[in-house]
Amino acid sequence: MKRKGYSNLYPFNTSIDGHMNPVKIFTDPRDKKEYILDYNNEDDRLSQLKKINKIISSYNGEVMKNHGEYLKKLPSDGKVHSATEVGFDKPLHLLPELPLWGFAVLGKNEIKDYDRIKPISIDDRKLYRLQNRSK
Repeated sequence: MKRKGYSNLYPFNTSIDGHMNPVKIFTDPRDKKEYILDYNNEDDRLSQLKKINKIISSYNGEVMKNHGEYLKKLPSDGKVHSATEVGFDKPLHLLPELPLWGFAVLGKNEIKDYDRIKPISIDDRKLYRLQNRSK
């Protein structure tokens, strides 16, 4: 059913799923194990993402402990020191968890230069379900 003028209300031209299927979605920096997102349905997709996020959360917990150790190694000379300068080689960078409800939209643009169009990421359950229903 074509809705006259309704599509003009959308501030974007198209939406893109947040996760391809299947896709290598995460590599654990600790053991270099690769995690592949390969799902059959929405429940399976959510289950896999939650398991991977649990692994990321575990990694981030270790990083937070590392921060405490790193801070103890810093000299109190008032200067900025890198981890390597003080002989610290454990991970210090937190990783973001994967969005459960992620998708991206491409804004409306009269220019047909798609390389210049930047996607906008959205992580919202209701909007995700609306986006998937409209396909």
